[in-house]
Amino acid sequence: MPNEADDDLLWRYLDGELAAREHALVEKKLINDPAWRERLETLRAEDEIGRAAILELGLAERARRLADAVRAEIDGQDDDETPDPVSGS
Repeated sequence: MPNEADDDLLWRYLDGELAAREHALVEKKLINDPAWRERLETLRAEDEIGRAAILELGLAERARRLADAVRAEIDGQDDDETPDPVSGS
């Protein structure tokens, strides 16, 4: 049964963030382990539900601004150049 570290790997797989070696490892696990396939489908469904809720609630733009602000913070940009993710200013 996949554990928390495996979930992180599966999320990154879903997001297309794995290096070739990790991607191949996950593909092999998915072929050989029904529990991994089941967990991937559960995570995929959770992702779809979350995305649908964001769209339904009209939060897509706010979520995009928040993601941009987080990326800017990670990239070390100056806070003065980063818009407030809530107000957009």
